[in-house]
Amino acid sequence: MMLTVLAICFCQADVEAVVLHNGTKIVGEIVENDERGVRLRRSGGNEMLCSPAEVRVVETHRSPRHQLGQSSLDRRDYEVALSELRQARDEEKRDWALREIDRLRYRAFLGKGDLDEAAKLYLEIAETRKDAEWLGEAPLVWAEDEALASNALAAARGWLHEERPLAQLIGASWLIGTAQHEDARVVLDELQTLEPRIGGLARAQLWRAPMTPPSTDDLARWRLSISRLPEPLRGGPMFVLAVAQRRAGLEKESAISYL
Repeated sequence: MMLTVLAICFCQADVEAVVLHNGTKIVGEIVENDERGVRLRRSGGNEMLCSPAEVRVVETHRSPRHQLGQSSLDRRDYEVALSELRQARDEEKRDWALREIDRLRYRAFLGKGDLDEAAKLYLEIAETRKDAEWLGEAPLVWAEDEALASNALAAARGWLHEERPLAQLIGASWLIGTAQHEDARVVLDELQTLEPRIGGLARAQLWRAPMTPPSTDDLARWRLSISRLPEPLRGGPMFVLAVAQRRAGLEKESAISYL
């Protein structure tokens, strides 16, 4: 779930700036504006990155449809949000704003329950977003009782045999507990050998359906594995750990993990 980290005010379309908490105002052309911060190109062509913790206000322009799409998403009116954001995308020319609209569309698809459309868009965005913050928003299943529609399961079966590890991870995550359970386990087992972030998430997905009930030592190893993940990736694995701890009678440890 995404939290808003930047306050926004709206100004003339040809003026963009960042106001820092210390009062400094930096004028330039916005190149990127997302969870990682705001990147500005200044008049001399040099770029600078302002972290979310530094930024008080981003001064830029968003079209009326962009704003309506955002407010509809905030109200959980996902159908209206998607309609407004599609039109906003057609009207927008700035690359950073197009990317922001796509992220909003992704969250609207998720909220509406269109998991296959959400995952397709997520994977498109992931072609240019390799950071842990975006990986942490991957549409993975962590709760055991989450039921997926037939079209989502069909998409997952296709992704299971993709070349992209992230697509494989999503597909396998969706197929745990289905008729393709064993195929999903094989893919997740292979993904564990890849780079630590995807490998760590694949390992945590395997905890959802262990071959035998985890021992206290197993649960300790799970917690250690989670601690080695970047913070944006820990939420889902920690939820699985909390469920397993509760089943093992470790109520205090489970409560801490849920928190």
